Amino acid sequence: MQMAEDLRHPGHLLMAENHCLKTLNLANQQTSLVVGNSYIAGYREGSGGSARFNILSGFEQINSSHVLITDVYNHCIRLLDRSTNTTTTIAGVCGWSGHRDGPLTSARFNTPFKIIRLPNTDRYLISDYGNLLIRELNLATGQVSTFVNTTEKPNALLLSRDGSSVFFSWFKGIGEVNLLTKQVTFLTSPDKKYYGFRDGPASRAVFHRVEEMVYLNDNLILMTDLRNNVLRLFNIRNKYVTTICNTGNSTVSGTIETCQMRVPRSLLVQPSRNRVLIGCVEYIGYLNIRGRLSYNHNVIKQ
Repeated sequence: MQMAEDLRHPGHLLMAENHCLKTLNLANQQTSLVVGNSYIAGYREGSGGSARFNILSGFEQINSSHVLITDVYNHCIRLLDRSTNTTTTIAGVCGWSGHRDGPLTSARFNTPFKIIRLPNTDRYLISDYGNLLIRELNLATGQVSTFVNTTEKPNALLLSRDGSSVFFSWFKGIGEVNLLTKQVTFLTSPDKKYYGFRDGPASRAVFHRVEEMVYLNDNLILMTDLRNNVLRLFNIRNKYVTTICNTGNSTVSGTIETCQMRVPRSLLVQPSRNRVLIGCVEYIGYLNIRGRLSYNHNVIKQ
């Protein structure tokens, strides 16, 4: 799952959902299919509903006309032409997993989850989950390379505010990679053998499947803790983790101490509206970030 402001259609969201990409008109809350089929997995190049994906987890808009898509269980990167909503495979060989650097069409990935663009470049970083790697896709050179070995299965990626590093999540925590030196630093302990739930100093905090991260402000990173059904806040300055909402499996609006949400998967900050959209099962809620934080689960039905 992922959400972003649609560069092609202002006032719309572009959303990854299961095996497809959709748009959501925020004015009337109507969704429209862009490509794929939410209910049918597979692999097929094509346009609109005739194309097939096997879990569309992440995407990055190159511009208003082209989108890079991670096709997770087809182990490849697809390119979408928004003018025709037609797909092509741009990197990897769909249907074949592995690890191979080199030209785009001969490279191999193993369950690529997320993709982000390095600012003002044609370079993209991909969390290659099954290979425990962050890979680099360079459109200018037509090459795929191994950027760094994270030693954990990376999922979400978040570029730091100053552009000097990239944060990555794995299902039990978060780490940081210096883009210049490629040094990996674990911000939460990499030694946790079990999933779970615990706040406190980052070295002792426990998570259960961190799938998305965004900046709430210069000092706070907001994360979805999917299996615990909560949001987590990581304070970069003092390396401390706290929780928004109560663990559970219900949907309750309220303060950050009393609210509940179901399976939070995606986040999108909307500064002009003083809110963070939260993509959950069957609905999109939001976190009010103006004044005292509060949560509303009934903003947009899916």
